[in-house]
Amino acid sequence: MSTTSAACRPPSACAADRDCAGRPAAVQGLSVEDNLRVGGLVHKARLFKADREYVLSLFPRLRERLGSLAANLSGGEQQMLSIGRALMARPKLIMIDELSLGLMPKMVDLCYDALLRLKQTA
Repeated sequence: MSTTSAACRPPSACAADRDCAGRPAAVQGLSVEDNLRVGGLVHKARLFKADREYVLSLFPRLRERLGSLAANLSGGEQQMLSIGRALMARPKLIMIDELSLGLMPKMVDLCYDALLRLKQTA
């Protein structure tokens, strides 16, 4: 799960992990639920449910898609999943570059709304 810029990698690497837009790619072969589990692996299992509920409260669309493969999500949903997976690790800081790149305006609004709620609760 590299966050290396697509410009620094050969085109074949972009095709393999679908990160050519410069966004961190969700693990395409895993479900939304499993991607969130991967993000929370650094913490004890007892924290998973609370962290998962927090992420799903920020991104309700992900709750509807828990069983779906990340590869089947829209670009906006994949962006939400990438942010949600990062939040599962309880980071002190998340750096997000080009949040709106390639997303339809409705998804951009949903992502920004979630980040505003995150800021208010942090």
